[in-house]
Amino acid sequence: MMKLLALLLLGVASATIYFQEDFSDDGWRSRWVDSTKKGASQGKFEWSAGSYYADASKGKGLMCSEDMRFYT
Repeated sequence: MMKLLALLLLGVASATIYFQEDFSDDGWRSRWVDSTKKGASQGKFEWSAGSYYADASKGKGLMCSEDMRFYT
């Protein structure tokens, strides 16, 4: 039982990242496309650190800018 647990923990510790998105610069606009499926009720994404952050320049990401909208 202990060997199984050790192998499981070893597998988790050596995980590989296959997909990673970096929002540290404004280049996300060229990689992400806003959907036009819902028309006028479609919301717009903003690039912001939000209200709660440790470092504003490193904590930026996509933020849903409008309430009660579709973000697809």
